[in-house]
Amino acid sequence: MKTTTKLLLSDANVYKGTFMKLAKETIHGMNDERVREMLNEEALKQDECWRMLSKWKTDQKI
Repeated sequence: MKTTTKLLLSDANVYKGTFMKLAKETIHGMNDERVREMLNEEALKQDECWRMLSKWKTDQKI
């Protein structure tokens, strides 16, 4: 699961944008509000993680 996530979200993945768009559309189309909230929280955590890694790669202070 971790390896798959890394591959899907890698900047080298030319389909990353398409994957993220489809995932967001799926989340917004879900009927279970509890699951949708949980997935949105996880997405925010992932975004923050990638921002921190990006700063680290470019040698910026975190």
